Amino acid sequence: MQRGKRPIDLKRDSGGSFQLGEPGDAIVDMMTLEGRLLTVTQKAVYSTNFADHIDPGRTDINLPNIISQKLLDYGAETPFISETLLTGAELFNETYLGQDFNRKRALDIAFRAAENLAAMADLRAAMALDQKVAIEKLSSTPVVGSIELPRTPDLRSRGEAFIRHADLTYRATKVLSELFYPKKKPNEDWAGHIERCLKPATSTNVQKAGFLEWALRCIEEARGFRNASEHPDKEKEVIFHDFGLKPGPIATAPSIEVRHPTSPQPVTDLLSFSGRLISECGKVFEGMAALLCSENIRMCGGLATLFNWVLVEREVAQMIHGVRYTYNGSPKPGVAWPPSINTGK
Repeated sequence: MQRGKRPIDLKRDSGGSFQLGEPGDAIVDMMTLEGRLLTVTQKAVYSTNFADHIDPGRTDINLPNIISQKLLDYGAETPFISETLLTGAELFNETYLGQDFNRKRALDIAFRAAENLAAMADLRAAMALDQKVAIEKLSSTPVVGSIELPRTPDLRSRGEAFIRHADLTYRATKVLSELFYPKKKPNEDWAGHIERCLKPATSTNVQKAGFLEWALRCIEEARGFRNASEHPDKEKEVIFHDFGLKPGPIATAPSIEVRHPTSPQPVTDLLSFSGRLISECGKVFEGMAALLCSENIRMCGGLATLFNWVLVEREVAQMIHGVRYTYNGSPKPGVAWPPSINTGK
């Protein structure tokens, strides 16, 4: 035993290794979030903590050195993890956005968006499984003088929860934008505010203008869905239709209908509707993160100042773990590259 060291000190100071997830589930990225190590693998997202964080006074020798917990059942193989958490890890970088940029806060927002998208995916998977089981049972039921249609458990409560998580994902997108462009007044209209702030970019770039118009439309639509869901009245409501039967006889799957003056949704298959919203929510967050970062590149010293940096979109074949955007720099005019090195000789 080393002189002066307690057994607990020897244990805590010793090296070691640990396994996350299933064998072969490779680690893709790691980042610090709220004092813990967040690890993204191909199939999941984990939180890793250390004994000294839980027991800084080193009083419990039985505490494991490393404590990990799965946070999300979705990893880099799932598009919305790449579009939120991994895109944030790539783009929210003080080297390009300036030392005043709050990377920790931005990554926390990206994680909240990923959490809500994971909740949406879980709800959709559960409803898909219920629908599969019901259809299999129904297909084996003989058609006679009467038939009992299956019922989807908690259809309304799960459908409303899905809509709420979609709106919360877009809420995270709004909060992210305010890291770059804070509103002067809390009650200021967000859409109008962000359109004005990004006017220099969208007025000179058709692609950026088209994206922002689409993103704002998606965000407003989801807000309308939630408003109709939580505050129904004569003008707005969300209707969930369970299994039905039409001539054939053909069973119809659960569907959703939204009556709203500005965000109407005709009767649509619920799984198609939920799949579309998951895809849109992820792509809106990804695109807004890229647009916001591209318009706020600020060099903060070091070799980075020798380059003109822009944010670029990778070709699909060059995407790393699904991350579409990255920074790319070319030497500034009149600057020798590589820079000369003073050897002192």
